[in-house]
Amino acid sequence: MTYTTSKGGLEVGVIVQDTFTTIVRNPVAVGGTLALFAVLPVLAYNFLTVVLKLPVGFYETAAGWTTLAELVAAWLALVVLQGLGCAAMTPAVLASASGNKITLAECLRPTTQVALPVTGAQFISVFGFILGIILLIVPGAMASAAWAVLIPAIATERLGVRAGFSRTLYLTRGHRWAVFGGLFVIGVISALVQIAVRFALKPFYAGATNYWLVGFQSVVEGLSQGLSLICAAVIYAELVRIKSGTVAGQAASVFD
Repeated sequence: MTYTTSKGGLEVGVIVQDTFTTIVRNPVAVGGTLALFAVLPVLAYNFLTVVLKLPVGFYETAAGWTTLAELVAAWLALVVLQGLGCAAMTPAVLASASGNKITLAECLRPTTQVALPVTGAQFISVFGFILGIILLIVPGAMASAAWAVLIPAIATERLGVRAGFSRTLYLTRGHRWAVFGGLFVIGVISALVQIAVRFALKPFYAGATNYWLVGFQSVVEGLSQGLSLICAAVIYAELVRIKSGTVAGQAASVFD
């Protein structure tokens, strides 16, 4: 059994459904990838922010600037790992699209071959998105839609950074509102899960920092944020099918 596919253009409902279908179909590979590239990085970053708290007036001392530099470096590492996580998640999505099983090792192996272009593309897209949000929300939103399949395209088709941007612009052209809608719905689901967990844990945060609670909340945050990694690969698979007529699962053969 293969994925649900859009009859015509890209459909938000299909994106959301297939995002969760991937998890059900390959839980070990998906779970392992999320653990390595979403949960553990978020866990490490959140604990670091607890330990390295910026003091009031940090800009007045050298130690304060050092702490800020360490937090920024940790955030940049988190950004890189999320990009690599999306690259590793793509083979799982492609395999699931054709009803096949895949191992965690098969997801990780091709990621090492595209680590450099993925890292470069991830930095450019993230800072481009931030710039778009600063200038105006709409440009940032459109950038996220236009560049949504940048990492999956680079990972699957072994593209360089420049070719990757050209490919994602081509694939998303004519479908960007649907792409944005799919990303938005998955983002809302992720946010609601995180808000619910924070609200439920709020009574336990009184007094000193509870590292167990920070850890649990970080795991939930990493898993929920990881939905966007799956979503991007699902959008890529569906757009390839729409644009070229190729069944998404057939593309998984590039990883053999």
